[in-house]
Order: sequence, then C-alpha cells, then structure tokens
Amino acid sequence: MRKAAVLLVLIVMVASALFFPAITGDAKPNWVVIDKVLANKLNKSAPWDNIEVIVQFTRLSEANKALVSLRITPMHTFSAINAIYFRAKPEQIIRLSNYKCVRWMEYNEPLHYTLDKSTGVIHAAELWSMPVFDNGTLVSEGIDGSGVTIAIVDSGIDAGHPDLDYGKKVILNLKSDSNLVWYEVENSDTSSGHGTHCAGIAAGNGDASGGRRRGVAPGAKIVGLSTGEGLFIFNALGALEWVYEHTRPGSNVYNIRVVSNSWGSSGEYDPQDSIVQIIEKLTYDNNVVVVFAAGNAGSDDHDGHTNTVNPYSLAPAAISVAAATREGDGVADFSSRGMATDNFTWPDIAAPGVKIWATQPRRTLISSLTDGDGDVYYMAISGTSMATPHVSGLVALLWQACPSMRVSDVHEDYGGNASYDAKGYWNMSTTRIHEAELILKLTADYIEPTGDNGVPQNRSIGIENKSYDYAQGYGLVNAKKAVALALTLQKLRESNPNATVFDAYKVYKNITMHTKVCVDGMLQASWKGDWAQFVMRNGSVTHTNNEAFLKIPENTTALNITFSYNPISLDNGITMGRLVLNLDTNNDGTADETISGTSLATISVSGDSLGSVCRLWVEGVGFSALKRKGPLDPTSGEYSEAIIEYHILCTLFLKPNTTTNITAEESPIYHGWHFATDNKTYALMEAFNLSAAVPTRALIQPPPPPKPKPLWPIILLIILVILFIYYLQRARKRISALGQRVLKRVRA
Repeated sequence: MRKAAVLLVLIVMVASALFFPAITGDAKPNWVVIDKVLANKLNKSAPWDNIEVIVQFTRLSEANKALVSLRITPMHTFSAINAIYFRAKPEQIIRLSNYKCVRWMEYNEPLHYTLDKSTGVIHAAELWSMPVFDNGTLVSEGIDGSGVTIAIVDSGIDAGHPDLDYGKKVILNLKSDSNLVWYEVENSDTSSGHGTHCAGIAAGNGDASGGRRRGVAPGAKIVGLSTGEGLFIFNALGALEWVYEHTRPGSNVYNIRVVSNSWGSSGEYDPQDSIVQIIEKLTYDNNVVVVFAAGNAGSDDHDGHTNTVNPYSLAPAAISVAAATREGDGVADFSSRGMATDNFTWPDIAAPGVKIWATQPRRTLISSLTDGDGDVYYMAISGTSMATPHVSGLVALLWQACPSMRVSDVHEDYGGNASYDAKGYWNMSTTRIHEAELILKLTADYIEPTGDNGVPQNRSIGIENKSYDYAQGYGLVNAKKAVALALTLQKLRESNPNATVFDAYKVYKNITMHTKVCVDGMLQASWKGDWAQFVMRNGSVTHTNNEAFLKIPENTTALNITFSYNPISLDNGITMGRLVLNLDTNNDGTADETISGTSLATISVSGDSLGSVCRLWVEGVGFSALKRKGPLDPTSGEYSEAIIEYHILCTLFLKPNTTTNITAEESPIYHGWHFATDNKTYALMEAFNLSAAVPTRALIQPPPPPKPKPLWPIILLIILVILFIYYLQRARKRISALGQRVLKRVRA
C-alpha cells in the first residue's frame, strides 16, 4: 500500500508537469505591456485557469497571426482601438506579451456602478425660462438642452417611465447581454434601476411630477446603452466603441455630444488602458465630451493621504465629477478624494450627489432597497453616480449654447506624476482638456471649508487664479454662469472663429442682465405632464404627485388656466380616466378652484394673491386594460398602470402701462413665465443679451497680416554668391597659370 501511494504521487507529479507546466516555463513576461491588475492576476492564477484579457495590438492583421500561433481563439475584436478580447491560459498570455505587435494587455476586470432640489442648487432651473436676445431679437426662450443627445452607458433605462418617453425622450434604447450584439428594447433596466435614475437626472422631462423633478437638460434626447448588471471592462469598452462608431464626424445622426459614465474601477490610472484609449478617441477624434464619476471610496480618507478616485475619470480628456451635498454646501463623505500632493489625481468639479430624487424604474433592485416615500415613480439615492449625470446634462446645455465647442489648447492640471514624463506633459496632445471642461472649471463656485463639510483646509491655485483642491476640484458647477460663458464664446466666434474661452471669460458676465420685454399685457406658462395610477400586486393603488407652482407677480389682474387631457386612449392598450386640476391661489392649503378636463377657468387675482404662489395639482381616477409585464414575473404581469397625458396653459394678465418684475426661479418646482410682444406693458425679466458681450465690434481682432520681409538680406546673399563665384574663377585661372609654369620648368 505504501509503495502504491508513493507511485500514485509520482504519477500525479509527472502528469502535472506534462499537462500543467509552470506559468513561467521558458517564457518570461514582458511586464512593460502588462497592466498591474493583470500582472497580479497572473501571479495568483493556477496554470490551468482561463483568464479573460483585452489586448491592444499595433496591427490587427499581425494580432490574428500571433493568436493563431498560440492557439488562442478571439472572442471579440474592437476596431476603434485595435484590441481583441479572449480567454487564455497564463502561459499563453505570458508568451503573447513578448510579441512585438502587442501594445498593451489588461485583465477584463469587473467594474462597479458608482436628483428635485439639486437642479436649483446648480442654477440649471433658472435657465429653462431665461430668454436669449441678440440685438433685440429673441434667439431662444430658454436653454434646456434642445437639439443635443446624451448617451448614457449604464445598467439600462426603463423608457416606459413617463419622464423618459420611449421614442421621444429616449430615442434609442440598446441592450447587450454578453456578446456586444446590441438589440433595442423599451425597458433595458430590469433588475438594477441605476441607469434609469441617472437618465432622469441628466434629461428627464418631469412629466410624472408636473415638471418638479425634471432633469438638468429636460429638452435633450437620450440614447441608452445597457451593459447589463455584471459590468466588466469588455462590456463598457463595447458600449463606448458603439458611441465612437456612431459619433464619427459627418455620421453623428443622433447628435450625441456627451456620454455619461457613472461607473468605474478601483485600480490605478494607466494611460495605456483600453477605457482611457477610447475616451481619448471619443474626445479628440469625434469631439464628444466624456463625463465620469470620481467614485464612492472616500469615506476612509479625508486627509488626502491616498488616491481613491476612479482611474478612468483621471484621463485628461474626461471630466471627473465629485459628489457635493444635496444643498451644495460641502463635499459628500463618501466622495472619492485624490492625493493632496498630486493634483493629477484630483476630481475636476463637483455636483450634488446626496439623496437625489429622480426617476425610479418599477420593481427593481434599487427601488426595493430605497425609501420612495410612497412614490413609485421617483426615489432618492446617493453617490457620485448621481453627481455625474448632473454634469452630463449641464454639458448638453453648453452644447446648445455653443455648438462650436471643441478641444482646447489648455492642458489638464499637472504637477508631476509617474504616469507621464513631466518634461513632455505640456507638449502631449492627449493631455488637453475639452472646452466644456474648461468652461465648467472657470465658472464653478468653490465651496469654502466650514465646520465638518468635507472640504480640505488647504487649497491650490489653478486656472485664472481659481481655487481648487483634492476633494471638490474647482468646486460646485454653476449652470447659469457656465451657459453665459458658452453663449458669449459662440457670439465672439461669429466675428472671429479663433476666439478662445479665455477671450469670452473676460466679458461673459456682461450678457446676464435684467431687461425690459414687451409682453402685450400678459405672460404665459405651459407644460405637459403624465398622471398615472399604479396598482400594486397586493391591490393597493398609488398615484403620481403632479404638484406644480407658479409665482404671481405684482400688477396682475387675472389668471386664465386651460386644462385638457384625453379621457380615452388607445395608444398602449385601452386607458380610460377622469382628471381634475385643483388650484390654491391664496396659499391657504385648500383648493380655491377645480377645473375639469378640456375647460377654461378665469380667476381674478387681487389682494393676498398678488406676489404670492399659486399651487396646482392634478387628481383623478383611471383604468388600463393592458397590464405591463414586470421583470420579476414576466408571465402574469406584476403591475398595471393607467397613464394619462394632460396639458396646462396659464395666461397671466397684467395691468396696462406698467412694468412688472419677473425673476428667474432657482427651484425646479416653479414653472417660468414667457412673453408676447406689444408696446403697452413690460416685464422686467432676467435674460441673456448677447450684444452686450460685443457692443460695437468683436472683442478680438484677427491677427494682422505678416509684414513683408526686407529684401536686403536676399540682395546681400546674391552679391556674396557673385563675389564667391568671381574669386573662385580667378583662383582657378591662377592655379592653371601656375601649373603651366611648373610644367615648362619640368620640360626644360
């Protein structure tokens, strides 16, 4: 028995040596092209393990030959960055690392997914109803992201949500399970809910809340790219490659100008990583702004001793977003921080990320774990994941204001880092930032340290002598100032295409002003919403909260309100309902007027109502014959809901021959007033006046034509050449004569 056991051990050892050779074998890894995470994986893996890797090659033609020689089967080829994804044994990966055609190798690392009052905190709500004038002509009634599309790479989007209107708001909703074959669905966010929440923050229209919980860019469109719940580098790279292929210059049919990424890694930054490479190509090749969450790993270190920032957000081409408090008066405890001694690791700017109310997909993982306060259409969650779409929506506003934005000549802040050669950093084209990022930094409001608000006591001085630090970057974004700067830049470029952000920065504050506007004795506000009745599986019923507010200015005589809806709809099965609009005009908490559907009510306004707030809310009952099938029980239908779209038009009549002060409201709970034209009654409204940026002529003039170079150096050169030839000829004659004399003497 003893001999048999020894023999068995010897057989196992010989078999292991034959079939599972040591990973080093006769091949040594080329660590220069191997990412640190993959290096760690190779060191810890058994010889027979299959490791998922993404390898970048100098040429794909050579790559395929290399893989064939090592008996590696490609699983997916990325054309945007010449990369191939496959599974292989450690020995195969090590041998491949020594091929000259290999540029970079990295492990397919698993990644992690990292709103109502917040749009007011960053001053976005004011922009939706702030008119834009140029030389007395109305250019726009507000800046809301219209004409711009945001791509959201996340867990998916429930585009059946009233705020995300499939086909209208979410114009394309793509999902890929594991093979990067994209197919379109209405609801691609069936278990997490993370992506739906982010989409609502960026550009939700607020229909399920009477507009109260609109996203930052409610006029923008959305393209959703669902990478599923198990997010890996492979899935994320495939989604970003899709964006790259569909935003090539001349082929950007959806006008995708920004891509929002509320996910990341806990690894170290490396400029060779595939995600960093695709970020650079999106920005520098296609002029697409890439926004990334800074991460949620900051709780353990507020002193800046370690770098916890998402490495992908540190790419100079990307905008790294930290999370501020909901009120914008501090930095969130969880928000990742950079190293205090290395400004390359610092976030770029901050946006609200604590208890942000936004769209909630019904019956998903997040919605089951959060307190929706009885509202099945919205939920409040926290994270830099929530701060990031705030900035993505704001970038959409900037694109609407300044379609000529491009990559700037300004480089990312850098004080010396092992990732780059310090001497060559400022000459590298891939360390430049986009003008959108530069605008956000120049207009951000630095949050001062007070008490225990998460702001470091020490700061640095950056662009245009602005403060910034390792927790918040340049500070809380300010949409109003950022859009003013973008509008000014676009105006300057009408006369000089070479105008820079810094040129506009000198004068942009001039365009924000109160101006008299003819209003024909009346102002108008209008919006649409979706009233919905949601039936839970247990039979309980809940309704959307469609409460909205209007401020009634002084000099008001009457308020007309038209309320309309379709009581029967066949758009999505059979939906029937009856709605009423309630109004509280004197702010006493009870309805003073009730308007039934498709009717007009005229309300006299006087006394206590002047200068007060009018509250409006929709109530009703509904029924839907079509049950929407839920993700947890696709056979029987988990819930049913009746969704009825309504429209509200408010007309405010003012006293003739008066001037009324209309202020832009910071809070999104208010709907803004718009105007007509006449010569009798005026409203003093806050607006953008582009002509104020350049009153008489362009701020900057085109460079003067170069002065003609003087001709005397050329003439002198010609004279010198002639003299040289002359003396050369004379020297030849002398040499020839000397030769003749020598020859005669020799003969003699």
